[in-house]
Amino acid sequence: MEELGFGNEDKIVVMVGSFNNLQKRQQDLINALNYLPLQYKALFIGGGDRLKEYELLVKEKNLTNRVIFLGTRKDVYSILKASHFGVLASEWEGFGLVAL
Repeated sequence: MEELGFGNEDKIVVMVGSFNNLQKRQQDLINALNYLPLQYKALFIGGGDRLKEYELLVKEKNLTNRVIFLGTRKDVYSILKASHFGVLASEWEGFGLVAL
């Protein structure tokens, strides 16, 4: 994760999901960062209409040095593999492919 500016001491939390509605609850992870030690950093994978809203929330909470929005990616597996934690905080899920 050095290519993203993270060091060996950082704990990487990744969340995959669309930013098109409130279903995935990305705001919960953003808010939780305020309660976690500074070495916890969050990566968000996905795109959508509400992405700018979440980027603004990160700025308002002064978390820009702890959050990176990666957009839509084809290398999700390699990012998940390099991360320490995965979060699925959805309000609801059908089958939940992201969890698989």
